Parts: sequence; structure tokens; C-alpha cells
Amino acid sequence: MGTYYLSLPTHILFILIILSMIPIIALLKIKFNIVTIILILPLSIFSIYILVIAPITSRIIINDDIQIIIPPYVNETIKLEYIDSIYILNWKDNTDFTPVVRKPGISIGSYKAGRFNLMNGSSAIVLSSTSKVVAIKYNDKYALLAPNDFDDFFNNLAETYYRDINERR
Repeated sequence: MGTYYLSLPTHILFILIILSMIPIIALLKIKFNIVTIILILPLSIFSIYILVIAPITSRIIINDDIQIIIPPYVNETIKLEYIDSIYILNWKDNTDFTPVVRKPGISIGSYKAGRFNLMNGSSAIVLSSTSKVVAIKYNDKYALLAPNDFDDFFNNLAETYYRDINERR
């Protein structure tokens, strides 16, 4: 049981803050009029939300189920009865699990969050800033997760779900 977060790497957070400020900088550089403000201000707010606020509110909640919340891309609950396996993998070593196509999601440097197609053609929810992840296979899909407290997260999953998964086999 618990809630796990993924902090953005500092350099990625810095890049996202700069990117989110582009509409505001553009607003300061062009001639002010009400139409410009009406067009640019919502874009600025949206950029700040998508690029800064949403990533720092992403979380994984372990209760009786596993809830993955990655605003605005994913809000999915994985029920225990649908989990086939839970294990650690590194997609640098096992390239079949490398996220290759976002749909929808964000990928900047090592940071990946959202829904992705994997190299092997499977669909996955990814929340990670490293290639070493906890893989949860369910319903012919995957969740590839690496929150800040990786070891505690994996141990919590193992304690909570391992016996139940093996009993169903």
C-alpha cells in the first residue's frame, strides 16, 4: 500500500520550464492588443500545465489495485485479477521493451510518461526516467514504471501481489 511519485530530473525540469515560457516570451515581444492576449494567455497556461505541473503530479497508487495517474495522458486502474506477472527489466538489455512511439505521452531525454508502443509491438503505460523499470504484464499490455523509491515500490508490489498471482496459476 502506498503512493509513489517520479521526480523529474533537474535538467529535464529546466528544459520543460523554458519550453512552457515560450508563449509568454512571445507575448512580451509582440504588440499588445486584446486579441493577442486572448490567444496567447490560454496557450501559456496550457503549456505550463502540460510541461511542468502535470509531470510533477504523476503518481502510482497501490491499494487493492494499482492506479497509474499521469495527467493528462493516463488514469488507469489495473485490477489484481488481470495481472499476469511483475518483474524488473532494463529495456537497454531487452530492447523488445523499448518505448518507441508515444500515443499520447511525453518523452524528453530519459523522461517518458504516458502511453507508448514498444519495440515488440505491445502497448504500454510508461512512467520512468531510467531504462530500469518494474514491468507489470496485464491483459496483453504492460506498465513500465520506475518511481523515485524504486526498491520500496517493487518490494511493495511483490508483497502485495506475488502470492495472489502465483495462486491463480
